[in-house]
Amino acid sequence: MSQYEPIIPSPTQPRYTLPLSHDSLGHALQRGHGRAYLHAIKYDTPRELLAHALTHNLRHDKQCEEAAQDWYLRIAEHHPAYSKLLEHVITQATRAEAHHDKYYLAGMLTQLHRGGHPRALPSLYALTSRPDENCSPPVPGGEELIEIEGEKGLEHVVRTLANAKPESTVDRWMIKYYFRTVSDEYEEQCIEKLTELTARDITFKPLLDTMLGNMPEKRKKDLPSASSSGAPRSTLQGLSKQQLRETTASEAIECVRNARQDDYAVWMRRWARLAKREALEEIIAELIVEQDPHRCRKYLKAFTEQSPLHLYDDRFESFLEHPVDELRWTAHYALATCPDQRVRQLALQRLNPEDMSWGSIRLFQSTYQAGDHRQIESALFIPDDTETIHDIGFCLLDVFRKNTTPESLGSMLYIYEHGPCMSCRCSAVNVMKEAGVLPDWIKQEAQFDAESGIRELITGSEAFSGE
Repeated sequence: MSQYEPIIPSPTQPRYTLPLSHDSLGHALQRGHGRAYLHAIKYDTPRELLAHALTHNLRHDKQCEEAAQDWYLRIAEHHPAYSKLLEHVITQATRAEAHHDKYYLAGMLTQLHRGGHPRALPSLYALTSRPDENCSPPVPGGEELIEIEGEKGLEHVVRTLANAKPESTVDRWMIKYYFRTVSDEYEEQCIEKLTELTARDITFKPLLDTMLGNMPEKRKKDLPSASSSGAPRSTLQGLSKQQLRETTASEAIECVRNARQDDYAVWMRRWARLAKREALEEIIAELIVEQDPHRCRKYLKAFTEQSPLHLYDDRFESFLEHPVDELRWTAHYALATCPDQRVRQLALQRLNPEDMSWGSIRLFQSTYQAGDHRQIESALFIPDDTETIHDIGFCLLDVFRKNTTPESLGSMLYIYEHGPCMSCRCSAVNVMKEAGVLPDWIKQEAQFDAESGIRELITGSEAFSGE
């Protein structure tokens, strides 16, 4: 981006023009922008860019975003070297090293198999023959192979599990994970099938032993008791909703005091959602006087949109710049639920790159006032790393999903143009649509977006435009 180009795109015309430059096309391919597709159907796409996109998972959030293999293959169809690009995918599938790329290539091979490519299925078998201790479960492509081949694929995948390296700990859930693909009664079928396989081949016996084995005593001792015996506990983990309702604030505070320092304290959030206002006030009172930062973080976990922080204390400001990162992050999320106007003043004071990188924009979530978008937009910048852009985008979405207003336009355009995550771009498009400010140029481009949810928002269907 030119230093003279505004950070926020114009709502009336796109910032890009076709054909795209090499760098712009690379960015569009990573982000899944429809402009990459529009470029490909009329202009030359550098072969190395497309080959890389076909064989590497370019997603920012590799677990949550769509891998969009179908989109990349559609782009590849317009390339003169299409058949050679497909052969490159087939070859690379057996050579990939990064586990995210292996999962991505498994999906790509599945697409090619459905399209009738004769070498796709053998390549998928080869991929699923290589256990990877960095994957969990350690058979990338296993689910896809079972979906295609059924029982035959299942036996192959389970054999790969049995042959996994010793450092690849194969737990019960990993074994059951693949059986759920072929049966609702997957646990019973899992044991039956493993018994049958073990009778023919001793290789499968360790997996059968894992499924038949009892839970280790150590794990039993670590599980929280469901009784109300009053025995000391370190967390509220594992309690039913009724038991959580019956847990007093004093008991929750005692759990915080007894919990490990590194306990994430999700259990505190569950308890707070069912707690009465008076109980939350006891937590706030304890938070004000507590000196241990890790306990403060656990108390702050109680305050979410379902159980907002309804009282403010000046001490909370110090949490926003605390040297313990976990407390600092959690404080921004908790204070974002507080409607006190002093929180808004904190938000206005922290519209600088360092504080915005920590989530200060989120503090407008419950305190936003008409016109605040001007200060927010004027403070936006393009960080050097995509993770910070992603975090800033999350904050902007939190603010404007709660405050539906046409004033969201500039911030949502920032996410749409610069955000590295397709899921966030989809949310930004939805916010603009709900606010009635979705630009026409986005409506045109987004029909060809890699994210199916964006296409559906625009056309009412996940299908590609023209299908």
